[in-house]
Amino acid sequence: MQKDILIWSVSAIALLLASGGAWYYYARTPGGAVTQYPVSNTPAVILEKQNQEYALAKNYQKSGDYSSALKSYQKALTESQDAFQKTQIAFNIAYTNELLGKYTEAIAQFKAITADTSNYAIARAASIQDIGLMYYTYSGSTTLQTIVSETFKDPPYDSFKKADDLNLNMAYIKLFEYAASIYPLANSEVRIAYGYVNELLDTFKGATTTPQGKEYLSIITQSLQATGRDLVRMKDVPEERTLIPEILVREGKTFDRLATLGVVDPQQAEPYFQSGMQYAGTLGAKPGNFHALNYAFFLVDRYGNERAVDIKSLLTPFRVGNEAEIYSIVIDFYKNTRINPVSDKNRKTLVKLGQMDQDFELYLISLGWKQTDF
Repeated sequence: MQKDILIWSVSAIALLLASGGAWYYYARTPGGAVTQYPVSNTPAVILEKQNQEYALAKNYQKSGDYSSALKSYQKALTESQDAFQKTQIAFNIAYTNELLGKYTEAIAQFKAITADTSNYAIARAASIQDIGLMYYTYSGSTTLQTIVSETFKDPPYDSFKKADDLNLNMAYIKLFEYAASIYPLANSEVRIAYGYVNELLDTFKGATTTPQGKEYLSIITQSLQATGRDLVRMKDVPEERTLIPEILVREGKTFDRLATLGVVDPQQAEPYFQSGMQYAGTLGAKPGNFHALNYAFFLVDRYGNERAVDIKSLLTPFRVGNEAEIYSIVIDFYKNTRINPVSDKNRKTLVKLGQMDQDFELYLISLGWKQTDF
């Protein structure tokens, strides 16, 4: 199971901003025919321009009225013009059910998109990917067991998880590998790389020269290369650009853990954290985001007080009175980390940051932390 700061998911932030993926710009028929939709006119773009209910649903979704969004997406489905648009809307319906907390329905709908081989590869892969991301989005939630049970209850998903296995890291690696086997989406590929580096550190205790260790390192390398290739594609897709910062940061975290294994130089990690945070800024993200926090976590864990000035700069958005510039999901993370026993590593790191930056300490105290915590 994932054990560090990277517990959030694009499905909680980036997909909400995107209001549904735009995988279809690159869609091809199973026979390899040229896409019907160029980059500038994806099905999502066309639907918003031409399908009144779809445009209304997006507005409802952005405002947080997911019940109304679901109704409008369902109406939009009856007005769709082709298979591309139908699958786009079907994905949005599944994702809206996820936002409503209807995880059983959402997972079943995502699986249905994947199971229909007449759908296009990126759509099918994105649906599996989102099922996997649910686990990390709602980690610590009382509904997490429902998500896990629904995910692995039927073929082929039941083959990914051993019945008595409490460590779900490998099960989710296999899930993302299944998604990548259909289409190598960057988010799935980086999850694969990150999952295997965690296996090397946590399960194999850093053994990289054994046959298993060498195999995992090879997979990690291949997945990171595939991540880079798909990021090039994503930069040309308006609706997918919002997903890029988190992927870049997770690449940084993967390189950081590879450095802990001694197979890469630690300096290779930092540019990914920098790029992720900077890219989020160009997209207009609030400064109080997980990308800045993850960068600060990396610096304090890797360099400590040596980088205190840079760490304080990264923590600047997290101040009392600046709540409007901080994502609510980050605020929830701060609150939950203090009381959630599975977040012990995160809790200790936040304490280090508070000890380094008094204003950040005061901000955490405003969220329910105690002076004695520091």
